[in-house]
Amino acid sequence: MILGVLVACLIFTVWVRQTGVYFFIMVTVGILLGTVVGHFVFSWTPSWSQHLLAAAMIVTSVYAWNQKAYFEE
Repeated sequence: MILGVLVACLIFTVWVRQTGVYFFIMVTVGILLGTVVGHFVFSWTPSWSQHLLAAAMIVTSVYAWNQKAYFEE
């Protein structure tokens, strides 16, 4: 499912760059909220791959936001 959402982000970015970046940022927020809620509400411990995915998405979101001028063309 996550792979499908990431592919959708890529398609949105190719189609309308700015919308793709915003969609990716929202997916990143969803991943982070899911991790926090899962940990505190359901006592779920995220795997190392979940932490790695969240970290990579945060770094990518920050980079995309810094390239905002390019994506708004």
